[in-house]
Amino acid sequence: GVAYADNKGPFRDRLEFVGNPNRRDGSILIKNVDYTDNGTFTCDAKNPPDIVGRPSSVRLLVFEK
Repeated sequence: GVAYADNKGPFRDRLEFVGNPNRRDGSILIKNVDYTDNGTFTCDAKNPPDIVGRPSSVRLLVFEK
């Protein structure tokens, strides 16, 4: 598969795919997070027939350093 590039949304130019499709790892890295990035995010990766997984969610909380 090919990594999706977010070139219009709130993470444009701050999102990097760091996963490994061969290991079924769809990890991403969000750079320069800010308070406005707080929220719950859901990943629903699909690329049949290679990858059809269950959706998973993560809650991002940004605190002052």
